[in-house]
Amino acid sequence: MPKLLVTAFDDEFCDEVVKVLGSKGIHIHGGNRVVSIDGNSQVDSVSLENGSKIQADMVLVSIGAKPASDLARQPGLRIVENGSIWVDEYMRTNAEDVFAVGDCAVKRDFFTRKAAPVWLASTATAEARNAGTNIYGIRVLHQIQGTISAFSTQIGGVAFASTGMTCRACQKEGFRYVTATAVAPDRHPGMLPGASELKVKLVFADRSGIILGGQVSGGFSAGELINMIALAIQKKVTVRELDMLQIATHPLLTSAPTVHPVINAAHQALAKLRAVGRELPPVKKAA
Repeated sequence: MPKLLVTAFDDEFCDEVVKVLGSKGIHIHGGNRVVSIDGNSQVDSVSLENGSKIQADMVLVSIGAKPASDLARQPGLRIVENGSIWVDEYMRTNAEDVFAVGDCAVKRDFFTRKAAPVWLASTATAEARNAGTNIYGIRVLHQIQGTISAFSTQIGGVAFASTGMTCRACQKEGFRYVTATAVAPDRHPGMLPGASELKVKLVFADRSGIILGGQVSGGFSAGELINMIALAIQKKVTVRELDMLQIATHPLLTSAPTVHPVINAAHQALAKLRAVGRELPPVKKAA
């Protein structure tokens, strides 16, 4: 891969991860394949495809995962191309009374409905609730419409979180989009002890203004802030609705309401849509 976390974040967040790791003495060799692990009785170096060698006392290999679906394959359950167990939107397999949830069950992208290798605990538990609700007969329709890949992590004391589509994903899938980024302290005023900078990037669909994705970095509140963005994606909230979002604020707990990065990012995106003459759908008024 050319960058770290490239499937979940756009370039500026990937670069921020590298910067944080660099400050801890960790060097990243992106886009550079390992061709050999060298040594006799133990490793002493690693050779890269660009011809360089890295001296090493130990090598940790982390090359991904695949579903363990052999148990399902033996009785004849349907297995899709990536090795996942096929399920419908109620987590039912092709065998009567057999359900599958979690990392072994196929995941479908929220926006494209394509199979997506997204294996997250939050997705798995939602699937389990879905299966439990409908295991004795369908009680709730269309409970899970696909994965939005919501997750958060902490790297070098900095929180990173992402959900939905990145700009890179939009370009790959042919989605027209508008994006904006806002930065603000997670306390107000920003000189309060323990304050951290929060950066929020939001991605909206062109024309409709429906939110497609969001990325956050900074203080630990990013881990919960991404959950708010994830809910907005699942409910198809528009840029105008986020621009008018009413929020709870407190000096020791949140960004100031005047500069809240989610609202400010939405406001900037709305301004971009208006600046080029794109027409957003009118807000529906109550009868």
